[in-house]
Amino acid sequence: GKLAGWRHVMYDSVATLVPRGFGRTAFHLVETLQHGLIPIYVYSDVPWVPYQNLFHTFGYITNLTHLGSVIEGLRRRAALNQWKVLERMEALSFEYSKSHFTPEAISEQIFRYLQDNPNDLECHQLPPTPRDDGSCPGEAELHQREPSTPKSLLVTAVNRIRPRHFPT
Repeated sequence: GKLAGWRHVMYDSVATLVPRGFGRTAFHLVETLQHGLIPIYVYSDVPWVPYQNLFHTFGYITNLTHLGSVIEGLRRRAALNQWKVLERMEALSFEYSKSHFTPEAISEQIFRYLQDNPNDLECHQLPPTPRDDGSCPGEAELHQREPSTPKSLLVTAVNRIRPRHFPT
């Protein structure tokens, strides 16, 4: 079932887990940023986050093997009262949600990219996934019906402020 007070749980947390969804990333990533919270993006095979070069300023990227280390690092920051670092990450999270993750902001990033103006987009070849190898039920039939297309390039990208209240 669903947790009725999930927003309260998120706000009471130093960071929010964002596991990879069915696709390469997750809708929960943008939800986390819109709330000005620190995402911990957990991937299963290849890290696939928007604005990968900026992501480390407002969030963490890890696989399951290293998740414990990330959480332990957050515990150490809390134990050492390094709240300013976490407050800055939250502020950047909220800022980037407005400047890079709204439909208008994404369009602006793409427009800048196409005009060779400064932007935060990066192009990466779409990595292979289990869904690409024909092992999923029905996938072979799907490829027989649709013409083959070259691997896609994913244009990825990654700014307003809402600090959280941490203990001093």
